[in-house]
Amino acid sequence: MSFFGSRSKDVIEPLPVPQWFCNCEEMARRGVAAVREGKLRLIPESFNSTWFHWLENIRPWCISRQLWWGHRIPAYFISIEGQPQVRQL
Repeated sequence: MSFFGSRSKDVIEPLPVPQWFCNCEEMARRGVAAVREGKLRLIPESFNSTWFHWLENIRPWCISRQLWWGHRIPAYFISIEGQPQVRQL
């Protein structure tokens, strides 16, 4: 099976590249627990069902595809008043 470019109509050869996945299960489990225990509050609370739906059905996240296409990975820093700022990625 061949793939063709939409502009040039040239044959596009598939290029196998390594894929890197991030296992998000532990992070998702902690996020669900934080909301259920009241340590984290979503505003508006109507987003709670979406939060639980996404995190309780989490799958490994393919970060290499984002890097390949130049998409930014949503990594950011959070500062909590009265707490030392920790920068860890």
